[in-house]
Amino acid sequence: MRTIKLIILFLFCGVALMAQEIPAGGENIVDSNKLKYIKLSKDEGKIEAANDNTTLIATTIKQPQFIYNLGARIPLIAKKIVPAQPMLLSFQARTLESSLETAEAKISWIYKQSESSDPKDVVQRAVSLSQKWQTYYLPFHALKSSNGNDVLTMMFGYTPQKFEIKDIQLLVYPEQFDFEKLPKTKISYAGMEANAPWRMEAEKRIEAFRKGNFEIEFSVKGKKIQNTNVNLNLQRHAFSFGAAINAEDVINDDRHFNAIKKMFTVIVFENDLKMKKWALVKKRPLTLEAIDKLNESNIKVKGHALVWPSFRYLSPDIKENKDNPEKVKELIFNHIKSITQATKGKISHWDVLNEVYTNKELQNIFGSEDILFEAYKKLKEYDPKAERFINEYGIISGGGINKTKQDWYYNFVKTIDAKTGGLLNGLGMQSHIGNDLTSPEKVIEILNRFAELHKKISISEFTLDILDDDIKAQYTNDFMMAAFSQAAVSEFLFWGYFEPSNPKAGLLDKNFQLTKMGSAYNNLVNNKWQTNISKNTDAKGKISDRGFYGTYQYDFTLDGKFYKGTFEVKPESKNQIKIAL
Repeated sequence: MRTIKLIILFLFCGVALMAQEIPAGGENIVDSNKLKYIKLSKDEGKIEAANDNTTLIATTIKQPQFIYNLGARIPLIAKKIVPAQPMLLSFQARTLESSLETAEAKISWIYKQSESSDPKDVVQRAVSLSQKWQTYYLPFHALKSSNGNDVLTMMFGYTPQKFEIKDIQLLVYPEQFDFEKLPKTKISYAGMEANAPWRMEAEKRIEAFRKGNFEIEFSVKGKKIQNTNVNLNLQRHAFSFGAAINAEDVINDDRHFNAIKKMFTVIVFENDLKMKKWALVKKRPLTLEAIDKLNESNIKVKGHALVWPSFRYLSPDIKENKDNPEKVKELIFNHIKSITQATKGKISHWDVLNEVYTNKELQNIFGSEDILFEAYKKLKEYDPKAERFINEYGIISGGGINKTKQDWYYNFVKTIDAKTGGLLNGLGMQSHIGNDLTSPEKVIEILNRFAELHKKISISEFTLDILDDDIKAQYTNDFMMAAFSQAAVSEFLFWGYFEPSNPKAGLLDKNFQLTKMGSAYNNLVNNKWQTNISKNTDAKGKISDRGFYGTYQYDFTLDGKFYKGTFEVKPESKNQIKIAL
């Protein structure tokens, strides 16, 4: 059987999938009475009817080689179809379990009117499912004529997952029916309105937590500069904004490096500092060169990730020695020593652990989590100035309703502190957001809870997997506002920034111009959250004002001479600054 190349023609998005009415006039050709007989059981997964005989429960146990290796053929009633005839596939579904970072299950529908599996001869739709019951609407036109031999298949051969689905309908409308009247799943999320209460409260917190009063006194040769106009402009936020990149782009492509310098104050390498990549000794010089180049440009480098406890992400010799715990411990500790000695003083903070909740092969070797806690101690020993974080997914994504994982993460952070004597400095919230858009109110609620742990919080890997560019821009704006308004959040990193290689975090297009998502980011960081002051000094040569924390540039002209320099407005400081020239 040849591989079916899935072309995703339409992707539905939104946490609040707004209820719509299905217009009259459509004939449902799904044989609902036969749905209860659907049953499949394979090593890769299974599907069967629930006790109510109206709901199907599908489980992917392990991902097959191809998506279509797990699928259920939906029984249809014979119906003559003509080309371009309006049709609507609708169903209700919810995710029960997911291994994706977005916490969603995925399905792909294929409607065939012939034996051909060529993409041009089939209608295909991919859908990600919310964790709450939602109704999904997929309108399309028939591709050709058929006489009752049509096939509708629901494929679920993705990563391990479990979901429920019911009320499946395939409605055929008369040829003359207005296609535009068919419902589409509208993209929405709670709190997106301009006057949403959360937004106003967030603005107040941003004013309180991200800005401070300052007083700056100017003198030249001991003489106070009176009644002189001075420009004060924020040049660099104290808060860290950044993205994931590759070391090779830093060294070999000036377009990337110039964009990075302009947009970000912190970066994290996607793979270059992971154990498997670091084990490739010939690759190390380029990585170290990139770190130096970034540091020289005053860009912090975050290390990712020191220990990722899965054979898939560790060097091959770990799996080769899985039956020899002492050898594995030696290999892990040697890796930590090697990479930290090579980068000592150049990495601002490390994800010491990554995705521990679902990756446990290293722990299984030792029969405990002690090796994880030892990693924090080793980093403290080898590079004491580098801050120590943990990083995890599925805490904020998926509508933010995975209370079980949130509780585990909250308690595991406390366990790390207890086992290491308080060596944990911060915790990462990956924030890979899928179709189930977590509302800003829920984001704030989750951040508030984890702020109680008195650790720095990193929005460490923000991505947004939706196709509507307008909603993508608005949600980016709102998510950033929600995060920035929580005082414990110390950084916001996108997992990528270049649309051709990282479309889910595409801030720049192929021409290195801002996308709509990038414009939302830029408008906040360099416009709304910017401080630009032009003001005269008083009789004592002073200017008092308020602005965002960070590094400022001042400039003024006195007696025909131009003066320029920098100063800092810092959190938890009186910010009484004297500049003597």
